Parts: sequence; C-alpha cells; structure tokens
Amino acid sequence: IRNLFAGIEFLRYLEGEKHILFLSENGLALPGRRVLEPGWSAVGIEAQKQYVDFASLAADARVSISPIGTGGLTTRWAAGVFVAANASRRDNYALAEQTGGLASFYRFADQAVDRIDRATRFQYLLGYYPEATTWDGGFREIRVAVNRPDVTLHFRRGYFAREELVPYDRREFMSHSRIMAAATDSRPIRDVRLTISEPVVGAGADRTLEVEVVIDARDLSFGTSAGGERVAALHVAVFVGDRREALIGEQWDVVDLRFDEATYARLQGQAFPHRLKVALSGAPAHVKVVVYDYRADRIGTAERALR
Repeated sequence: IRNLFAGIEFLRYLEGEKHILFLSENGLALPGRRVLEPGWSAVGIEAQKQYVDFASLAADARVSISPIGTGGLTTRWAAGVFVAANASRRDNYALAEQTGGLASFYRFADQAVDRIDRATRFQYLLGYYPEATTWDGGFREIRVAVNRPDVTLHFRRGYFAREELVPYDRREFMSHSRIMAAATDSRPIRDVRLTISEPVVGAGADRTLEVEVVIDARDLSFGTSAGGERVAALHVAVFVGDRREALIGEQWDVVDLRFDEATYARLQGQAFPHRLKVALSGAPAHVKVVVYDYRADRIGTAERALR
C-alpha cells in the first residue's frame, strides 16, 4: 500500500488521466475507510483531513488503478482461506470500479493488459457544474449513465472539493517522493555514497541533535549553468527515532552546489561535508540520513545508532 501511495503521489500533479497497473499474487488488501497514518507521506497527511479511503484518494488524483492477479486459482480450499481470497478479489474489483480501472483475476496477465489497452484507446471528456458550490473539502461523488444498451462505463467516481490545487513543482515533488520512499526502506541505498558522524545531542529544554554527513562527490551529477559554472541539486534529509522507532525529529535541507571549473576539478575524487541540526521531541536512539541527487535521480542512505 505504501508503494501505491507513492505512485499516486507521483502522478497526482501530472496532467491528464493516469493509470497504475498493480500486479500481485493475491491482490491488494485495502485499508478501508479510516484515518490514515501520519507516516504515509504528504498524500497520507492530506488524506487525514478528509477521512478518505484509498480508492477515493486515487480517484481524486485522476489515477485509475487496475489490479492484476498473478497467483492463479486458490489451491488451499480451507474455508477461511477461500473466504479471505474472495473478499480480497471483491476489494480489488471495487477499487478498479471506483477509480475507472479494470481488475483481472483467474486469467493470464497478457489478456488483462490487452483488455486495458483496448479500453483506454478511446474516451470522452465530460464537464459539468456541481450543484454544491461550497469548497468544504468533502468527497463529491460522480455518477455517469448512458441509455445505450450493453455498454460498460469506466470513470472515476468522485473528487475532493478543494478550491486550491497544489502547484506542480517537479523538483520539490520528486525529491519529497524519493526521500520518503528511501526513508521507509530498511535496505541501505548506495547510489550516492555517504557517511555520517557520531551524532551530538544537546542538553537543556531545547534539545537538538547535530550530525555531519560526508557526501562522495564522484557519485553526483553536475550540469553547466548559463554562466559556465558547474551546478548540482541535492536534497538532504535526516530522520531521528527513539528506541521504539517513533519519529521524534526531522530536518530537510536543499543544497545547491555551484563551482567554477578550477574548484570543480579539485572536487573530483573527493567528498564534502554538510551539517544538519534537528529539534527533538524525545530521547534519540538512531539516526537515518537520506541524500537525493535530483539531476541524476540517485539516492543514498546511511544510518547510525546512538551510543
């Protein structure tokens, strides 16, 4: 579900109708209509205000989701397993219907993809004025009907009544999406090599943590500005957790590197430091730093436990 949220977050500010093909062995177990957890990225945080379910969130972003089951028939025929499998299938068909997608189970995936390809080759764009004119942030349902027989309609079933749309900033959006995905991944990522120093925790009421990250310049992608300078765009984020792995502090920095040719030549094969300071709301136990090179779309992570 986290990966699907990241996919919706990536697509929601792009123009036009978007499609996600979700392939899994047993389908998607939907979270249902409930308040989403804070750690589920910016889209999840926004969704908390609207008490939305997963399908409504995708529909609002004009993202249709088509689940494709790759596990074949259920081979364990115990009553509980069979009922759970059928419930999961129903959830996935409901998700596809709500977002305007197509669900497919118990058939080969090439047939499902061909069906989606044929169904998305032609579409109508409909517009209307809603009767409710208040921008209250609530979910507005959409219903489309035709009087022609034997026609199946696929359309998104609603949107959130928000007066202001978040403007699309590709760099900011991509950086946030990549960093959040890396922050929740337990595996180390070394596309950008980095090391972090022993964190220093301050004392007193305003408790802070300072850590220095050393970034290998050989892994960064530099372009050339109009003035002939070598430039790179980095986003550096640090996340601090307590012994229960709850987030107690975070800091996001934007690092725009600009070097003349002489400095750039000296930098090759070297590393450079960047220091971050984080305000804490508890006792820190471990630190994770994520570095994202926007130009090259590369990520690096490093973690360290506090002594």
